[in-house]
Amino acid sequence: MIYNYESTIRNHIVPHLGKYKVKSLTPHVLQQFINLKTREGYARQTLSIIIGILSKALNHAVYPYKYIKENPMHYVELMKDKKRKPTREELKIQTKENLRLINSSLDEEHPFYLPFHIGLHCGLRVGEVCGLEWKHINFEEMTLEVEQQLVAIKDENGKAQWQPRPPKSKAGYRTIPFGNTLAEMLKRIKKAQLENRLKYGEFYLQDPEHDYVCKKEKWRTLYAK
Repeated sequence: MIYNYESTIRNHIVPHLGKYKVKSLTPHVLQQFINLKTREGYARQTLSIIIGILSKALNHAVYPYKYIKENPMHYVELMKDKKRKPTREELKIQTKENLRLINSSLDEEHPFYLPFHIGLHCGLRVGEVCGLEWKHINFEEMTLEVEQQLVAIKDENGKAQWQPRPPKSKAGYRTIPFGNTLAEMLKRIKKAQLENRLKYGEFYLQDPEHDYVCKKEKWRTLYAK
């Protein structure tokens, strides 16, 4: 979340509003800025984050810092979304031909093989696929539980670290059924992962807290001292 805020400030707020002094941020200036972002086609969630950041920052400018007497964001409204229906390209929906081409290019040894098929069969987002753990897979019910996603979080040195985070809303938590094709695929992958774990024993590198479904197999050299 902190990374999202920092990115929003750097990419949206500072380029447009960084030249203004706090007292020059009138409702008119701020409304024009929000209208511009709306016309540029940003998602409502992105616009809400921008508004939230500005509102909280200017609240602090009122109190305790007392730079201004009232928060100008109180008078800013988000335009109603009356845009045309987005095109396939805007939604980034792949054609059947592209999906067949991708599928034909991935064998079971390819690191994108399993993530691609989970996304294809279950409609998960990239972060949700990456955050999926074996405990979320129910082979008896043939369902998977979406309970987390992997998100890039910047550390104190500015380096992004991928960490599991809960879905952004209650709607993000969901149970998704899958068919025999994906079930057999998951069983083969899980068996292969277990075999590698047994084969390499103490040399097998694994996350002690998270048993991710989609992961690269890693191990230390058997000749390491």
